[in-house]
Amino acid sequence: MESDFWTISIATFKLLTYVFSFLSIGEAMFMHLFAKSSPSIIRYSNKITILAGLLAMASSIGFLLAQTGLLADECMMGMFDTDMLEVIIATNIGTSFIMRIVGLGFLIFIVKYFTAYRQLKIIPMLLIAFSFAFIGHATGEYDYIKMPLLILHLTVVGFWFGALIPLYHITKHADGVYILDKFGKYSSIAVPALIVAGVVLSYLILGDFALLFTSVYGLFLLGKLFVVGLLLVIALANKFILVPNLQKEKPGAIKKLRRTIRHEFLIFVVVLLLTAVLTSAITLPH
Repeated sequence: MESDFWTISIATFKLLTYVFSFLSIGEAMFMHLFAKSSPSIIRYSNKITILAGLLAMASSIGFLLAQTGLLADECMMGMFDTDMLEVIIATNIGTSFIMRIVGLGFLIFIVKYFTAYRQLKIIPMLLIAFSFAFIGHATGEYDYIKMPLLILHLTVVGFWFGALIPLYHITKHADGVYILDKFGKYSSIAVPALIVAGVVLSYLILGDFALLFTSVYGLFLLGKLFVVGLLLVIALANKFILVPNLQKEKPGAIKKLRRTIRHEFLIFVVVLLLTAVLTSAITLPH
C-alpha cells in the first residue's frame, strides 16, 4: 500500500517537474529567438520563466523526497530519512536532481540579472534538458546515441510547450502575427527533428517495434504517440489555417487561435502525464 502511494507521488512530482521545467526552457528559448519583441512581451516571458523555474525546483525536491520515501519503505516520514536520502543522491536520480537544480538556478539568475546576455541561457537550458536523461528509460545500451537524441527531443518539446503561453499572450498584440508566423517557420524545422528523434529513441528503447502491440509499455507508448499525433494536427491547423486567417484579419480568427492554443497546452500536459507514468510506474518489456 505504501509503495503504491510513493509510486503515485513519484509520477505526480515527475509530471510537475516536466511541466515547469519545460515551461522554463521554452520561455527562455522564446525570449532568445524573439529578443526584438516588444518590451511588454519580454517582461511577461521573463516572469513566466522565473515562476516556472522556481516551481520546477520545488517539484524536483518533491520528486527526490518521494524517491527517498519509496526506498525507505515507510510512511510519510520516510522521505526525510537522511541515510536513504544519501543513497538516492549517489544514484542517477541524485545526479539528475543536482544538474536540474543548478540549471534552473542559473537560468533564473541570468533572466533576472543578465537579460542582455541572452546567449548565456543556452547553457542552463541544455543542462536542464540533459538532467532528464538520467531518470528515464533512455539509459543503458546505446547511451552514446540515445543521450544526444533525448536532449534534442526534450529541447524541442520544451521550446514548443513553453512557447504556448507567450504565443497565447501575443495573439492580440501588435506584432503578434509576425511572431506567430516566425514561430511556425521555426516549428517546421523543429517538429520533424522531434518526430525523428522520438521514433529512433522508441526503437532503441524497445528493440523491436512489435513490442508496441504486445506489452503494457508498448501500449502506453502507442497511446502517447496517438496524443502527439493530435498535437501535430493542431500545429498544422495553426500554421496553415488559423495564423493565415489572423493575417487576413478574418472575423473570429483571434478567438479560434487562442482556443486551439489552450487545447494544445492541455494535450501537451496529457503527453507529459503519459511520459511520467511510462518512466515511473511501467517497466520495460524484457
